[in-house]
Amino acid sequence: LMEHGQHGAEVLAEVMRGIFSPLVQSIYERGGFISTLAGDAFTALFPLEGDRNLAEKHAIASAWNIQQQLQSITNQPTPYGEFPISGKVGMAKGEVNWGIVTSPDKRRAAYYIQGSAVEQSALAEQKAKTNGILLNGDFYSLVENNITVEQMGDYYHLTGIRTKPPAPKPISRDSVDSEDIYRFFPRTLFHQESSGEFRQVVTMFINLPTVRTEGQLDIFMQTLFALQDKFGGLLTRLDFGDKGSNLLIFWGAPVSFENDIDRAMNLILDLQIRTSIPINAGITYQIAHAGFIGSSLREEYSTYGRGVNLAARFMSAAQRGDIWIDEEIAKRAAAHFEIELKGEFSFKGFAQEQRIYLLEERKEVIETFYQTDMVGRQTELQEMEEFTKPLSGCKYCGALLISGEPGIGKTRLVHEFRKISALEDQGLLWALCQSDQALRESLNPFRYWLRQYFAVSISQSEGRNKRNFNRKLDGIIASLDDEFLVSELDRTRSFIGALVGLYWPDSLFEQLDPQGRYDNTFIGLINLIQAESTLQPLILQIEDAQWLDEDSQKLLAQLERTIISDDSKSYPVAIIATARLEFTESGLGEGLQYHEIRLGELPPDSLELIADQLLEGSVSPELLDLLLERADGNPFFAEQILHYLREEGLLKRRDTEWMVADHYLTPLPDNVRALLVSRLDRLTQEVKQVVLTAAVLGREFEIRLLSHMLDSDAELPEKVAAAEQNAIWSAVNELRYLFNQALLHDAAYRMQVRSHRQELHELAVNAIEGLYPQDLSSHSADLAYHCERAGLVDKARGHLIAAAKAAKGVYHNAQAAEHLDRALNLTQDEDYQTRYEIILEREGLFKSLGKHEERLQDLEDLTLLLGSSRDVFTDFEKNKYSSKVAIRWANYKSDVGDFTGAIEFAQEVISTAGQTSITDDVVDAYFFWSLILYRQGNYDDASNKGVEGLSHASKNVDRDGESRLLNLLGMIALEQENYAGSQDYYKRSLRIAKEIGNLRD
Repeated sequence: LMEHGQHGAEVLAEVMRGIFSPLVQSIYERGGFISTLAGDAFTALFPLEGDRNLAEKHAIASAWNIQQQLQSITNQPTPYGEFPISGKVGMAKGEVNWGIVTSPDKRRAAYYIQGSAVEQSALAEQKAKTNGILLNGDFYSLVENNITVEQMGDYYHLTGIRTKPPAPKPISRDSVDSEDIYRFFPRTLFHQESSGEFRQVVTMFINLPTVRTEGQLDIFMQTLFALQDKFGGLLTRLDFGDKGSNLLIFWGAPVSFENDIDRAMNLILDLQIRTSIPINAGITYQIAHAGFIGSSLREEYSTYGRGVNLAARFMSAAQRGDIWIDEEIAKRAAAHFEIELKGEFSFKGFAQEQRIYLLEERKEVIETFYQTDMVGRQTELQEMEEFTKPLSGCKYCGALLISGEPGIGKTRLVHEFRKISALEDQGLLWALCQSDQALRESLNPFRYWLRQYFAVSISQSEGRNKRNFNRKLDGIIASLDDEFLVSELDRTRSFIGALVGLYWPDSLFEQLDPQGRYDNTFIGLINLIQAESTLQPLILQIEDAQWLDEDSQKLLAQLERTIISDDSKSYPVAIIATARLEFTESGLGEGLQYHEIRLGELPPDSLELIADQLLEGSVSPELLDLLLERADGNPFFAEQILHYLREEGLLKRRDTEWMVADHYLTPLPDNVRALLVSRLDRLTQEVKQVVLTAAVLGREFEIRLLSHMLDSDAELPEKVAAAEQNAIWSAVNELRYLFNQALLHDAAYRMQVRSHRQELHELAVNAIEGLYPQDLSSHSADLAYHCERAGLVDKARGHLIAAAKAAKGVYHNAQAAEHLDRALNLTQDEDYQTRYEIILEREGLFKSLGKHEERLQDLEDLTLLLGSSRDVFTDFEKNKYSSKVAIRWANYKSDVGDFTGAIEFAQEVISTAGQTSITDDVVDAYFFWSLILYRQGNYDDASNKGVEGLSHASKNVDRDGESRLLNLLGMIALEQENYAGSQDYYKRSLRIAKEIGNLRD
């Protein structure tokens, strides 16, 4: 099922939930409970307390019932075929220990259950036959009088139950304090309205081979909890036993961040440093179905996807101390981490060998690499040049904020300015202060810069780091003429050092209380910036300012006040910050004034230039239109779409241009998806649900329709406004809203599972029908769209046919043909009548569009369809339908210049349709026959055939046909220079046309 993409994973989740539900029921109704639940297995415990004999009988009865359930569903039907399902049960008696590991602040907790009963039952399950129940010796000795078995070595295969099992018990559920639950699972999970969704998920399996005691586990888990506070991650499984432990952590579900990969990499690397345990791990990054597994009685939050299985295989195969990652992570993490290709390996469940990479270490310096030259933004570069001009005069510039949507090119603009700025030639010091979404510690951006500035690294010894630090600081002090700064830098040396993790036992830092340390850290850092700026101009680049911690905001404001208040000296300092558009309301913190450059969409010619550079060739108009439609002027999105198309083989060359291949599918590249989903996750759950519902209505939606779907939510205006404030959409007018980005709309739509989307689409159908009961025809296209996606096939087909009729009425023939294509795809092969009518109508549209190849295919399909339906239609219907098709053949043959073939089809209609009095087809046949002779210049024969047809039309009262033939005869008479006759024919044609209200002729 995984081979069928997202929907395959969704189907799998539904299938497993359907299978698990009765099995879980059989456990709980007999006094047992499930201790661990995995994707395809669970462990159940039956405590031998009180009446032990009764508990043993309940356990056997439960296992027997599970076996019967599994044997009754040997083949599981799905939309992708039937699949065999089997299961095995292992049973054992033994001891069970359980424990809960809790973080010191009581905010995180994890539980484990282990012991001989768990281990022995797992061994029995492994040795059991398919759909069999295998008991170990200790358990068999308890129940041997009640069952029949076959001995299998040291185990016993259950073949029957001798005594009637006890009746099932009523299931009671204990109430639980929600605050206790939140220690184990994030609050977000308890407010989800759907059972699942699709997400880009980092899956990490960690093996702890030497953790065998509860004490060892507790120490390790305290370290892990602390790192989770720093880097996030959802711990979903903790297996603990005498053969070691392993655990499973996810990033990206149930909430994602755009740097989930970096978070996961940092956690595992820090974990290796902080523990002596030889960790080996497997990590993947793939799309997965994230949701609840199990049943309503017992469920756990987990994911289904190939990435989960692969990460488990990686962990099992990796050597002690190795961290194996997949190719997706390697590509995305290469800029920040040292990664080595290990090779390609085969794994169970994967047809192709998988490329394995080894995660080594963090990179000291983040690499910046762009595949294309920057295009556009000349105005913005000039603004930056003007902003930094005071540096040349040794003056303070102030602060500049460059804001915009993710991927719009904020960092790229700064990079380009730094590359071309003349300031670089003047000995400029460029201080990159990188904010971090995960590491929100005090002054973190400045710590990042100072580590590079002082050449301090965790890979070096403490002694070397301190020597590098002192050498750099002493060099600055020696270069200064300002005695105050010299004195202050010496005094605050230990506070500056503490920012990069350096401490001295006899320092002033160690002697002061926390408030004193805090104040002097600010003083020391500001003095350092002032000192450097007196030696050369200094630019503080605050990257990703939306993640600035509060102390960094305060420091920037205090720095500005300090510089401005000192009139006696000049400090050439400029602050250049980049930030996401939706975070800029609070700016760079209180007290700091700044100028803002807001980056907008790139124009079409700039996107075209980006595509030309990336593909090393020109792009077709169709491909450019795709980029304009999908990327919304966002250069990062455009580049990722092009990468996706190229990697998936969806691009091909036509002459000298790149174009989209015929089998193009709407792209939503994984890294773009993750970025946009993380944006949606920052909304409150209530606002996010409104956004997900609106996504079903399309990129542009009507607020009244959304309100109707949400059952007239009284708080809807506030939620819509909140989404607008977060730059999700903008108001087109009072009634309609538009998602700001096409890909943002796609991400909101595609992250929802198909079953939930179908429910929402059906709500949309009901809303349209409720709001516009008197005007459904003008909404037929929208109704068809929602019916299709709601699985309402018959309604969808009806609305598509109506939409085609409406489109044809306003000469939108291409759109009408598209509607009919979709209607035909929703029509069963055996529904000959409907298929005939749709194809016949579509052939007429193709004629209007001049698409002769498509017409030919439709005519061949109609002929084949009539041949296949001999036993369905009556003789009259067969003749009627055959004559219609023959007329269309005659028309087609005439249009492509095959006049002989056209006349043959016209003759066929006259001979067959005439026998059953199908008047209009016979008249049409005479008309085409006469028209072809006219086109060939055979005016006498053309006139004779026209007169024959006119006689047939008059006799059978086909007024419309009579008018058309008179018109044609008038044209023929004109060519024969029979002007009186021609005038007579035209007068009669006009009179009839007026009578029947049809003036087209």
